[in-house]
Amino acid sequence: MRPIKKTFFFIIIVTAILLSRFAYLPLLVFAKETQFSWQNYELAYKIPLSIYLPLISQTGTAVNCVASSTIGYNTCTDDTGNLSVDVPDTWADVIGSSWTDDGTDIGLAISAAPNLSDFKNYYDAEGMFFGTSDQFAKYGGYVQWLDFYTASYRINCTFEGRFDYNDGLYRGKYDFFSNCGTDGYDAYILSAVDIVDPTSKIILIEVQVVPGDTATVEQIWHTFYVYF
Repeated sequence: MRPIKKTFFFIIIVTAILLSRFAYLPLLVFAKETQFSWQNYELAYKIPLSIYLPLISQTGTAVNCVASSTIGYNTCTDDTGNLSVDVPDTWADVIGSSWTDDGTDIGLAISAAPNLSDFKNYYDAEGMFFGTSDQFAKYGGYVQWLDFYTASYRINCTFEGRFDYNDGLYRGKYDFFSNCGTDGYDAYILSAVDIVDPTSKIILIEVQVVPGDTATVEQIWHTFYVYF
């Protein structure tokens, strides 16, 4: 049976409760994406679980894409024109609406795939999510967010390692996963900050590609940009 990524929910609950007269350790809930209300589930450190759901919480119309200077790619922008990234020209299903949480805008986002529904629902489907928010710093750093966003990949893929990222403009870390889903796709999840102003925003990029397709990942990483 093909592993379902986000259409049906799954929750990994790691519970450690230590009660004493003076202190307790809160319930920790880690999740990828679900389709039920998160209002009664708050992560430790008061992090809203719904912020972990970039793809489900992004809706809107298609964005502008033009041919990139690199053959085989399009340069796409979000609806505001503040995000820009190259994606394969076969990834024609694109949206660039606001990243929202419970009806409130928390940042900007752009998603692209041959089929966004497949990308949102399966680990073995090509696609990309690129989002940025100035709200994340209120709840944790980029490493903490990377841990949260990769929780389900660690169950449904083979974790190959965590690596440093620095392109001169942004720095951070990314996790690389292989053998995702039935067809054994690769996944790269990057969490980064601006080098000059690291507290201004956190950037999250999720990419799923066919096994060994590092060229697509490198093109996305070499071209993503936030214009603020």
